[in-house]
Amino acid sequence: MKPNLFVYYPDSREDFFSRSLAYTANLFPAIGQKLVQRIAVLAGKKPDYFGEFRQCEFVGQEFQDGHRASRPDLKILCSNGTIYFENKLKSPLSLDQMQRHAGLTRRKPKCSLIFVSNIHHEDSRLRSLPGYLHPEKADHYLWVDFLPVFVGHSKSSSFAGKILADFNAALKANGMIGRTIKGANGSLYTRNSDASHLALRQLWSLLQKLGFKLSKKYAQEMTIRAYPLRHGQYPLLNPRFEPTAAWLDEDWDKDCLDFTVLSKGDGGMLDRQLSTFRSTKDCAFIAHPFESTYGYYYHGHFLFPVAFTGNPSEIDFVALEQPLVRMLDFLKSCKR
Repeated sequence: MKPNLFVYYPDSREDFFSRSLAYTANLFPAIGQKLVQRIAVLAGKKPDYFGEFRQCEFVGQEFQDGHRASRPDLKILCSNGTIYFENKLKSPLSLDQMQRHAGLTRRKPKCSLIFVSNIHHEDSRLRSLPGYLHPEKADHYLWVDFLPVFVGHSKSSSFAGKILADFNAALKANGMIGRTIKGANGSLYTRNSDASHLALRQLWSLLQKLGFKLSKKYAQEMTIRAYPLRHGQYPLLNPRFEPTAAWLDEDWDKDCLDFTVLSKGDGGMLDRQLSTFRSTKDCAFIAHPFESTYGYYYHGHFLFPVAFTGNPSEIDFVALEQPLVRMLDFLKSCKR
C-alpha cells in the first residue's frame, strides 16, 4: 500500500509512524538509499548489499501471499532483494510474531527480515530465524541506530527541509531522541550535552590509563587534546563520538569514535607515514588532508566502532582498549 501522510488513517501509533517512514523514504529516495545502506553496514555487510532502493510499502494491514499468518509493517524493495521490517515503539517483543514473519523469508529468495524497536531486547533466538538480519553486536536494531539517516539532507528553509523537520519532530515525539548514556541527560551525539561530556570524561580516563599524554578537559570543551608521546608534541588527536562517519566512507555508517589527526607545519611526512597504516574493522585510518586558516594541518581520521550495552546505554570501553593501543603504538613509531 503506497502511503500518503495527508490522508487520515485511524491507525495505531506504530502503524501511523510506519506509514510516515514509508512516505518519507518514497518522497526522498536518497533517504531510502541511506536507510538500506545503514541496515546493511550495521549488520556487517557492504553498503551496496541490497543494491538500489526502489520503494517502501506499508503492508501492515495487507495479507502476504493471500494468508493471514504474517503481516510485517513495511516492505522495502531494492534492486538486490527485499527487506521485511517489523516496527515497534514501546510494545514488547513477540518472538511468535517474528517466527510467523520468517515464513516470508523462508519461502522467498533474497529476502531479509529485521526487527526495530525503541526498547532494547535480548533474545538470541531471533538470530536463528530464516533470513533474519541484525546488528553485529545486538539481537535487533534500535530506532536510534537510524537517526543519522534523516538529518542533514536539505536546507531548513526549503520545502523538503520543512517536511523533513516535521518528520524529525515525529521521531522525537515517538521517543527517538538519540543515544542516551547512563548517568547523564541528553544525547551522546548532541554537542555540549551532559551525555557527550560524560562520555568524553570516561574516554579521558581510558586514554590516560593506556598511556596517551592529555591536556586537562575543561567542563564545556567538546573534545579531548591527546598526544602520542609528549604533551604539546604533534600530532594532536581530537576524539569525538559520532553517530556515523559515512561522509568519509560508507562502510563506516555506524556509531563510532572519531580521532581527528592534526599537526602544524609541513604535514607531508606524516601523511606518508599514515598512508602505511593497515586499517581493520576495529581500527581504520581514512586520509582527509587539508590545511586550515588557523595554521593546523588536518591529516585525516582514525575510526573505531563503538558498542553499547543496556538501555540507557553504557559505552563498551573495554572493547576499545586494544584498538586504541594499536593506534598509539603506530603513532609512537612515526618519525618526527
